[in-house]
Amino acid sequence: MTIKTPEEVKVDCQGEPRQDALITQLSELNQRVRLYASQAWQIPFAYLAATGITLINSSSSKPRVIALVASTFIAFGLAAILAIKNMMDRAREIVDSIKNWKTRFSWRSQ
Repeated sequence: MTIKTPEEVKVDCQGEPRQDALITQLSELNQRVRLYASQAWQIPFAYLAATGITLINSSSSKPRVIALVASTFIAFGLAAILAIKNMMDRAREIVDSIKNWKTRFSWRSQ
């Protein structure tokens, strides 16, 4: 789902965006930011749980297997870091979009 710019929102006969369309768009943006923020803390805990369980299960294995498991989880750790970074970048982009809407239409934070 892409974020609509103020120019893409439904307009009334005067060429100005309708108030209900603006409120709906801002509500969607706000919900998306909350979703990204609520998911951000889950990724590190899921990664740590998976790493811990796998390392405990492979601790009785040969050192070569343990090294392979550890290197695999390093790669997954980097992927988890990138996922969190991308999620936070997207949330920041949405907040900037909300600020743009408020500035464009002279709305004040309540």
